[in-house]
Amino acid sequence: MAIAVLVGVIVSCLSYAWKSSQQIEIKTNNINEGEIFPKEDVSYSLHGTLFFGSVEKFKDITQASRFNQKDVIFDCEDLHIVDSSALESIDSQTAKYHKLGKTLHLKNIDKESLKLIDRAKPLLDINLSSK
Repeated sequence: MAIAVLVGVIVSCLSYAWKSSQQIEIKTNNINEGEIFPKEDVSYSLHGTLFFGSVEKFKDITQASRFNQKDVIFDCEDLHIVDSSALESIDSQTAKYHKLGKTLHLKNIDKESLKLIDRAKPLLDINLSSK
């Protein structure tokens, strides 16, 4: 019986992690139908939980080649950064943007996520914006 409970808990944890990893998304504001990220005044919002299970999807949806702007700003009001894998993925995306002559900025970071970023700041290159 104890083994069945343990297996059930493990399966539930893995199921939750899988579902959470699929829920990260980007939303675009100020865009006309048919346009794909062309204007300078377009804003982007990230929604979901960024953790080890969602970093690959995060990298896919924030590829620098998808954006025409020199400064790309992501509003993270509805994004929760949970672990060091998330921070490393943001750092690696920042480097990819830099190679293309672009800058990735994050704004409206929640307090808990900001604590993680502040602790890792000496090791990572993450641009926080007040724009």
